[in-house]
Amino acid sequence: PGFFGAYASGDAARLGVFTDGRSLPGLSGAVRFVRIERLTVPAAAGRTRHLIVTVVWQFGARSGSGQAASQPPQAAPPARLPMSYAMTVVRHRASWLVRSISASATQPWPAS
Repeated sequence: PGFFGAYASGDAARLGVFTDGRSLPGLSGAVRFVRIERLTVPAAAGRTRHLIVTVVWQFGARSGSGQAASQPPQAAPPARLPMSYAMTVVRHRASWLVRSISASATQPWPAS
């Protein structure tokens, strides 16, 4: 979860804590990390793992429009977006560090 909060912010210093020294651009604060929805890690040996993770992002709340001046605006619930990513992580001492992340073209399970 810490990595995805840093990834959402796009803060290079925060991202650097979770990466293997490579620069990752992040999402520049466009969304906020909500939760990991699903994680698939195939069994493998060695120090490198390829995984698929689905995270839920939240966009900022939007205020309602068309309200009378005497009524407070009604806030719509913040929009949420599940997004799947293909990631490569590498073992470094007692941690796993992110080597790469990209959008995953397909989800590894049936849609419900």
